[in-house]
Amino acid sequence: IRDSQRRVHGGVDTEMAKVFAMASAGQEQTNLEKDINKFVLIISCFAVATGLLFFLVWVGWIRTAYPDYMNVPTLVASCFTVIVAYVPEGLPVSVTVTLSLIAQNLCKKYSILVSRLACVETLGSISVIASDKTGTLTQNRMSVRHVVCGAKLLEDTQIETDVFSRDLAFRVLEPAVLCNTAHFVLDDVRPPDEREVVRGSSAIDMAILRAFDKHWGADGYRKAQPILGTVPFSSRTKMMMTIHPIQESSNHLLICKGATDYLLQKVNKLLQSDGSEIPFTPEHQEEVSSSPLPPCLEGPVPGP
Repeated sequence: IRDSQRRVHGGVDTEMAKVFAMASAGQEQTNLEKDINKFVLIISCFAVATGLLFFLVWVGWIRTAYPDYMNVPTLVASCFTVIVAYVPEGLPVSVTVTLSLIAQNLCKKYSILVSRLACVETLGSISVIASDKTGTLTQNRMSVRHVVCGAKLLEDTQIETDVFSRDLAFRVLEPAVLCNTAHFVLDDVRPPDEREVVRGSSAIDMAILRAFDKHWGADGYRKAQPILGTVPFSSRTKMMMTIHPIQESSNHLLICKGATDYLLQKVNKLLQSDGSEIPFTPEHQEEVSSSPLPPCLEGPVPGP
């Protein structure tokens, strides 16, 4: 590989060799393994020190005071006996059984399959696991089961049967489906749950699009309010914006979505579960920022 100064790099100096070295590096010891090794080292030092002390006592006192009490072969055997007596023979069994019980509990309670027992200590102290690997173990197919508005949790079946819930869910999902990068494949007239979405779309956008299309029909609604302009999401702005025309008006509708900490600074009204709007106060902002989930989702959520 040649660089800008015309030098040639080969062997272990190439980037591929560095990647291979990183991939073939051994796994780092867990905290539990380090603690056990430290404990074993301390026990070994005590054992060696005790055996050496026993030998010095024999040389300095027992050999002269009681010459017929112990000879050299008996001394060597006694020293090794004292050293071996320090070995915690039940430690491996105790640690293995304890970790196995904890791993079994994690599997039953949290559906976590532990591949290495030594990782149980670290895994057991985890309270939240955040993963963006949708599609690795799943089909990369999400669906909307509930719509949250204020402190009210609307199930998918309520949107179909209850008029008020349907109107409330529409007010929540309308901006979500307009400010959305997902699109159905043209000429696909299958049911919403089966319609194919253009590849490359976000799984969340796809789920919102299917949910809206199921209840109100996304194609016709989006054609009536087409996107006039788009500000794509970026790591600098932490948000995405779309501009839409307002029917029978010269004004335009600006819809924005993105990171909560950025958007909350621009919110001035809050949609309540009864359909009313109230001013968005700093108390509301603090409540939303400090709570990881809406109040209605902090317990068991009904449905699959």
